[in-house]
Amino acid sequence: MNHHPVNTPQEELLAKLVSGTISESEHQALTQQAQDDPQLQADINSARHLWETSGQLSLYHKIECCKKQDFELVKARMLNMSMQNTRRASLQMTTRRLVTAAAAAAIIATAIYLHLQVPGFGRWDAVASNNHIENVMLPDHSQVTLNNHSRLVYLKGTDHAKRLVKLKGEAFFDVRKMADKPFIITSGNTTIQVVGTSFNVKNEGLKEFTQVTVTEGIVKLTADDQELLLTKGETGTYRNGRLEKAPKPDANAIYWKSHILQFTDNSLSEVIGILTENLSDIKSVQVNTKSDQIRITTKFENQNLSAILEELSIHFNKKFTLNDGILVISD
Repeated sequence: MNHHPVNTPQEELLAKLVSGTISESEHQALTQQAQDDPQLQADINSARHLWETSGQLSLYHKIECCKKQDFELVKARMLNMSMQNTRRASLQMTTRRLVTAAAAAAIIATAIYLHLQVPGFGRWDAVASNNHIENVMLPDHSQVTLNNHSRLVYLKGTDHAKRLVKLKGEAFFDVRKMADKPFIITSGNTTIQVVGTSFNVKNEGLKEFTQVTVTEGIVKLTADDQELLLTKGETGTYRNGRLEKAPKPDANAIYWKSHILQFTDNSLSEVIGILTENLSDIKSVQVNTKSDQIRITTKFENQNLSAILEELSIHFNKKFTLNDGILVISD
């Protein structure tokens, strides 16, 4: 059999060919060789058949959250790895037998990997909220509200000793009480464990920051060797390796869900902090005025940003103007 271009092993070229990752030059060289080598053409046909057969398995059609191109990359990688392992184990096997055995091994290995690790294929499922708030009913009938740009991964079914959930982003949980099955959330470097309660979890995509605010019940928050017990109205924060309880409740922790914005005896600088923390339309703030001693207490329920800024301007006797995401406060 002829040698292959750029000294690339034939098994790797076949894996690239069937998965669609082969370069144009590699494809042309392989096609030319196959015209002169019937055995190589038979190997190509066999590899393609096995690849398509693997795609027909019912397991692979349960793609609910993963991108199809991600799955193809996983399958190609597993096929390539299996070919390499098979080649090392039996150098005397014919190319046809090698490809057949390697591809079959790849199907099994990929199925196991997807079942155990990848949401949408086996025991895990996932939901991504993208640009909107998403309501999710978990298999145990616990309810989760996902904030924008958040992702929730959870175990399918209810026949597990523990109800395991993974969160990236922010979500409000209303957990159904099941004393024999603890509800455990992993978010960044932290773990939140409950039996039945309501609380908000915020993780900004960084392992070094997670915030938990409890609205009902008791929550155990752990990180590394640290632990906090949080009760109704309390907030725990993990930041830069430290786990600590907030000195006072954050009344606006779930503004994104409740649409209730509260100010209690807040100065102008404190109001600015609350606005930028909770209102994504405000990207930055320019203060073109001197601060004074005015402090305000007020509440906004289901009011738009324009109405909020209009009322704040009256309270502080200043202009609140928003242009292109920049809030300008002036006399």
